[in-house]
Order: sequence, then structure tokens, then C-alpha cells
Amino acid sequence: MTCHNCNTELVPEAKFCPNCGAPCNVAPSQEPPVDPAPAQPTAPIAPQPVYQAPAQPYAQPQDAAPAGTHPYHQLDGFLLFVSIVYSYIAPIILAVGALALLIRFFTLGIFNFKGLVYVILSLVQSGVGIWFSLRVGKQIKERKPIFLCTYQQMAICNVVLSFLVSLVSRGVGAGIGALIGSAIGLLLLNLYFIKSVRVRTYMGSDEYLKQSLFNKNTQAPAPADGSQYTA
Repeated sequence: MTCHNCNTELVPEAKFCPNCGAPCNVAPSQEPPVDPAPAQPTAPIAPQPVYQAPAQPYAQPQDAAPAGTHPYHQLDGFLLFVSIVYSYIAPIILAVGALALLIRFFTLGIFNFKGLVYVILSLVQSGVGIWFSLRVGKQIKERKPIFLCTYQQMAICNVVLSFLVSLVSRGVGAGIGALIGSAIGLLLLNLYFIKSVRVRTYMGSDEYLKQSLFNKNTQAPAPADGSQYTA
């Protein structure tokens, strides 16, 4: 038995502590344990979003003109002239020529085999020319990259039919001459399409070269608006 005040050893019958005088029959005070204050829950920290710049379809130099502001973005110049020729002038000329041929055929009464073949080939050439001309003109105005492929298809048909018509009407020499003449003219216009800065800028990409028949691997000229995009 010990004193609850100073922990001095006491005899069992002691009423007071001989050391500190504290009564021995008083039980030590027991205070209820104090529960520690519960920890306050902390709100979870929301992760901060990491900003990522949106991916750009192509790198545009700082000096590049905004889309639609450069003059070459508009259908103008020689390209506008080509579009008008194929949309209106060429179909009208071909239609009038085919009509005049029919009138001449029935007026002169050229009903022999050679005359019939000549008339049929000429009408086919006019019809094919009208159909392709309207398509090329429309595709240029609508910025469709397939226009160059359509033009090259038209060029092939025109060269072959020009050779056949001249061959039937005037012989081999005339047929070869018509073939060479039409091929040169069509090749020059094709060269304009693949080398023109205006065409490249107006079309917005080099996809018209990749969709062509003969110029899939041709390097497109640098666009005038400063953009570097290639499809």
C-alpha cells in the first residue's frame, strides 16, 4: 500500500501518510479520460487541369495571311478566265459546231460510210467535250481538287477523238497533225495548273496534284499566302 499523494510505503492500518500527512482512506481521484478531439476531415484537393494547346492541322508562319484575305484566295486572273471558258464558252462553241455539222450533213446528203463515221465521231467529240468542260469549270469554281484529274481525262479523250476525226476526214497526216496540235495546247494548260502559284493558293492544298492522273508526285509551288499545309 502506498500513499496516493507521494507514493510513500504505508502500513496497512495507517490512516495518514507519515511523510506528507495525506489521509490514506481517500481514493485517488480518477478523472475520466478525455478523448482527443477528432481530426477534422480535410477536403480533397482537386487536381488542377493541365492546359494543352489544341493541335493545329498545320504550322502557319507568323507572316501568313489569314484564310480568305489573300487575293489569290479568290477566283480571279487567268484561272477565272479558264473557268469561264470551260463553264460557258467551250460548251456553246461545241454545241453550235455540232449543230452546224448536222445541218451540213443533211443538207449536202453525205450518206456514205466515210461521211457517217466522220459525223458520228465529230458528234461524240462535241458531246464528250461539252460534258468534260462543264465538269472542269464547275469543279474549279467549287475548289474541288479532282478538277485536274477531270481535265486530264478530257485531254486524253480530246486528243484521241481529234486524231480519229482528222484521220477519217483528211487522212493520216492530218490526223497526226491534229493529235500533236491538240496535245500541245492541252499540255500547256496542264503545265499552268501544276506550276501556278495562284492555283495552289486558291485550292488551299496540293491535293489536286495527288488526285491527278499524271502529276501525283509533282512538287506543288509554294503558296502565295505563306501557308505550308499539304494534304
